[in-house]
Order: sequence, then C-alpha cells, then structure tokens
Amino acid sequence: MFRNIGRKIKTLALVLFWITLVSGVIASMILGIMLCIRGARYYSMYFLAGFGVIIFGSAISFLVSWIGSFFMYGFGQLIDDTEINRQTNQQILRKLESGSAPTAPNPEPYRSTTNPEGFRPAYRPAAPVPPTAPVRPAAPSGGWYCKKCGMKNESVAKFCLRCGTPNNNA
Repeated sequence: MFRNIGRKIKTLALVLFWITLVSGVIASMILGIMLCIRGARYYSMYFLAGFGVIIFGSAISFLVSWIGSFFMYGFGQLIDDTEINRQTNQQILRKLESGSAPTAPNPEPYRSTTNPEGFRPAYRPAAPVPPTAPVRPAAPSGGWYCKKCGMKNESVAKFCLRCGTPNNNA
C-alpha cells in the first residue's frame, strides 16, 4: 500500500489536475451558456458576459488546477529523489564496509576503526607538518627582515607588509 508512495502522489496530482480542470471548464461553460441565454432574452451585455465567462473561466480554471498540482507533484518528486538518495547511500556504505573502496596512496589516513554510531569508517587525517622557521639572511643596508614571517621590508616601513609585526629596530 505504501510502496512507491512518491509515484502514487505524483499520479494523484495528475488525476486531481484533470478532475479540477474538466469540472472547472464544465462549470464555466454552464454558467456562460446560462448568461448567454439570459442575455438573449433581456439584455445584450449578459450575452457578452456569457462568452467572457466561458473563455476566461476556462483559462482561470486551467491555471488554478495547473498551479495547484505543482505542490503535490513536487512533493511526490521529492519523496522519489529521497528514496533514490537513500538507496545510493546504502550502496556506498556497503562498498565502504566491504573494503572495495579505492585505496589512497597513503593508507594511514584511512583506518579500520568506526565512529561511535558504527555506520562508516572514520577518517583520521595525517599528523600536521610543523612549520619550519624561515631563513633570515642578514638584512642589506636600507631594509629589514620581519622576525615573525621573514619577509624583507623597506627600511622606512614601520610594520611588516605581510603580517603587520612592528619593526623593533626602528
């Protein structure tokens, strides 16, 4: 009963679209014909209003039924797409658990431990590489090297242009 519910909701949206469209067109035609008949007896403006109700009533009926079916059809499509995503995620999970996932050049980041929920292998990044101290050659005349980042600055600069460290020599 509840299998393929997304497809059933989309089918229901199409059925309701056609039902509201046909009933709206029939209702506007009946009202328009009644106005035309009444206009032929009494007043000619009723006759023109009858044709207007037939034409514009049918158009408005189409728009209301068409726009009204957007939301129901879209909801059914959303359910279908969610089901496809769930199936795809289960396939990926089975591949990861069976070990058929492609291996990285460095197997250290991927370990066989699992996260607390036990759903998938946990990713553990490699240890960070400590930064190396920049090489600070002797400053030429007219310039200075920043103690923090090692950038060469002009002698008139009071702060490092890269990191903003003040020049203690000035």
